[in-house]
Amino acid sequence: MQEAKQANTAKDVNQQLVTISQQMSAQDLMLFMTDIETLLNKHSIKAISTHHLAALMLL
Repeated sequence: MQEAKQANTAKDVNQQLVTISQQMSAQDLMLFMTDIETLLNKHSIKAISTHHLAALMLL
């Protein structure tokens, strides 16, 4: 039951990000967005297979 509660959908994560971002100053929000973008770029490359990447590039 605990695992089901911890599992988040993309919609849940997006809502949490909206809630958090509304509580930040504009400067903090820009830094936060830059940090998140950097993390996503860094780790998404590791998470995608070369076959999948090639397929996406051909789209």
